Parts: sequence; structure tokens; C-alpha cells
Amino acid sequence: MIYDRYIKLGEIMEKVLGTLPASLIASDVVADTRLTFTNEARYRWDDVNFKFNNIGQKWRADVRPTFSGPDTYGGVKNCATPRRYTAPAAGMHDQMFASTVQFEIMFTGDKLSIEHNNLGGNNTGNQYAGETTVWVEYGPGMWRLADTPKLTIRTDGGASFRNITFAQTMVNKRMKIRLATAGFQSIYTDGYSVISPAPPAYMMPLDGDSWVESTQALTADGGATQYFSTGIAHYAYERSCFNIPERGQGATGFFSNGATLVTDDTVGTATGYILFIAITITGLSRWFSGGSGVDSRMGWITDANARVTSAFGSGFVNYAGEDFGQPLGRRPVASTIWGTWNDRSVGTITFEQMYDRSKYIYQTLHALDPYCTFIHVSPEPFDDGMFGNFAGAPRRGSLSHDHVLAQMKAASEVPNIRYINAYGPDDPWWRGQGPANGGTNGVPIDSQQARIVSKNDGIHYRREGGEYAAMRMMEAIAEVPVLLDRVMGLK
Repeated sequence: MIYDRYIKLGEIMEKVLGTLPASLIASDVVADTRLTFTNEARYRWDDVNFKFNNIGQKWRADVRPTFSGPDTYGGVKNCATPRRYTAPAAGMHDQMFASTVQFEIMFTGDKLSIEHNNLGGNNTGNQYAGETTVWVEYGPGMWRLADTPKLTIRTDGGASFRNITFAQTMVNKRMKIRLATAGFQSIYTDGYSVISPAPPAYMMPLDGDSWVESTQALTADGGATQYFSTGIAHYAYERSCFNIPERGQGATGFFSNGATLVTDDTVGTATGYILFIAITITGLSRWFSGGSGVDSRMGWITDANARVTSAFGSGFVNYAGEDFGQPLGRRPVASTIWGTWNDRSVGTITFEQMYDRSKYIYQTLHALDPYCTFIHVSPEPFDDGMFGNFAGAPRRGSLSHDHVLAQMKAASEVPNIRYINAYGPDDPWWRGQGPANGGTNGVPIDSQQARIVSKNDGIHYRREGGEYAAMRMMEAIAEVPVLLDRVMGLK
């Protein structure tokens, strides 16, 4: 197969232009009650006449655990991976974990209320899961409505509303709405306003480990407020305006299934607690795991709806299609894998094993969609002192360094696979050592290294670190050539 028409990804990226000038917003607050509307119209996530473009997300009705049993409160969750939990004492079985919900609409009107719930944190340790980010088209591009997500600290289980009133009528403007984890229910607006699905933007799924997992409350704002949603995908959108479905699952990798090291597609299990109720977690699987069951990560991007329907009796709601099964014009222009250290942290994987596994995956992905460019970003820096090396590059001669070399070699041998080495040699993204949990290791507190590790857990980045990592990733990705026919919707 010959590819002779390429374009660099950077040529189709559009950055978010900034925060919308205050003069264009009459009011933007989170409240316990919605705005008052003339001839009120409500648009729900599960309407038959669906008004949103949910960009290939996997939506199912959410059920929240309570001490008195399951609560089917009416919200939606996005099921980014096959991971799920069972809590027999709460009467809950095979409940999918909830990930960040995001969708796009075209809006004509001057005000709307976004209905959602706070489903985690409840201000415990400054964590919130009732947060929203909204971007709106104005003039030549997209603008965020506020510098950081708008939070609700409502803890009684009732709905909150992000009430937005524009200073002037918006006429057929694209809006992107992103909510942390589950809990979105609907949009209220005036009956004379118009909401319709936004035309598809360029799509670039993002797979990986907990650094790109959208269920984590680990990204801290200056060590004060932890957000669930301001991760790498959030800021990658701000630098591209691509739709970026998040596929990451914590503790996983080419050989780590989230529970242990495996050399096959064994599904892992774990235990945990929700509201002090014991749960069993299953569906833990390594990257691009195969098989015919519902736990397969490869199945999750090829035929998840059929698998979920077969396993649980019902599939996803208002589902547009799998990542690589969309109609022409909606298929990914690129697909990205954020690297991980998990394969090193769970055991010993040799150069040969990593080379064989990564090459097999690259070949499988290329065969799945030969017109999509797959981009593998090398692992994030060491960040927890596990190997005595805080936030540094893999040391030459170590197994971690061998893994990078093995992945780079494999990527060079498969068409339309690009490998981005974050460690240079000309311009490494992170230099030296970052902060230990109890200090800064001599690194200035405002440096890029010091922003890597959140003091809240000592492993993941702070909000600023996620923004920096996304900036570097998107700068590198901007130079990657992609097939022009895919960009034009012809392949």
C-alpha cells in the first residue's frame, strides 16, 4: 500500500484562544436551582431525539451506591474502559466505572442551565467530582468560559446547575461541555433556543495509564483544589480543538493488567471500597488485550457495544459507533498512546519481550485501520522514587531504558506508527530530578520538574504539570504527518 499524500497534524490544529472576555458573559455560576426560562425546553442525555454529539463516548445510565442500596438517579456515565465493580452488599453488580463525560452542541440562544450531580469527593480533602468546563465558539475560534472548572460542593445528592447567561445572543455557535466523571443529566434552555448536534471535529483517541485516565481526582491546582477532569486530554484539546476520547486505565501497560504482570490477556481483579462498602473490581486488562469477552481492551475500540449487550443485556445509549468503525469523516485522524512505567514497576520484562509485544500491537493497530496514524509517546518520567530516581529520564542500561529502545525499534518497523521520545536527546521534556514527597530535591518550586508530582499522592502530576505535559505532547504531535485522505474524510 502506497501513501503519498500527507499533511502535518499541526496544520489542522486550532488552539483555544483564551478565556472569553467578561463583557460577553452576563452570568456564569453554579447553583442549586436552574434559570427561569420562557417555554422551558429540556434536552436529556437519553432522549430518542438526541441533540448532542457525544463524540464516540460510551454512555450508560449511572447507578450510584448508597447505604440504602442502588440509586438510579437519572444521570449518565461514560465507560472509557471495560473496568467494572460489584458490591453485593449494596445490591450492585457489574457496574462500569465512570469516566469524564464530554459532548458538543450547536447553540442559538442567550442562556442555558447544565444539570449535573456531585458524585465524588464531596470536598473531602478538597476533591470534587461536580465540576464542569465549557468552551464556546466566538469569532475565529473556541474560548473557555472560565479559567478553571466551575465546582459544586453540594453534598446532599441533589442536582446542581451551571447557569450561563450570555450578554448577547449566540447564533449557531459550537459549544463543548466537559463534566467530571458521571452525573450529567440534561440541558435546560428557552423553547425558542436551538440545540443540535455539532458537526464532528477531528478525533484523536488517547490511551494509556492513570496519567491519561479520566476518573482520577489527582490533578491538583497549586496543591489546593483537586480536579477530576483537568488532565492531559483536557489541555491537549485546548491546543488542538480535537475531540479526544479518553481510553486510559490506571496501572495498566503492555504487560501490566492493572493488578499484576501478565504475558497473556489474563484479566485482573482487585478489591476496594465505595462509601465503606466492599467492592470487587474486575475487567482489569492490559493495553489492547484481545479475546472475545467484554474485558478486551481491543474489543473496547472495535465492537464494545455488541460485547456489552451480550454480557449485560443492554448496550450503550445514543451510541454513534466504535472508534474505528465510524462513518467516513468521523474516523480518527490519529490515535495516541501515552507511555507508562507500569511494565517496569510490576516486574521484569526484557528488551526482547517488550519489542515483540509492542511490535505485535503496532501491527495489529495498523491492520485495524491502515489509514490512521498511531502515535506512541514514551513513558512519563519517574515520579514516585520507586527506583531512586525522581521525575527523571530512564537511566542508560536500565530495563526502563531498554523498554524505550525496544518500543522505538518496533515502531520504526511498522507503517504509520510514530514514536515520540520525550527524553531527547536534543530537547528532553523533563530534566534532572523533580520533587520528593517531602521536599524539592533542589529543584525550584516553579520549575517544570516541580510541577510533575502532586503532593496529594506523590505519583501523578499537578494541574500545571498536566498542562505542561499536554503542551509538549501536542508540540511534538504537530510535526507528525497524517494521511490527507483521512483528514478529508475520503478514507
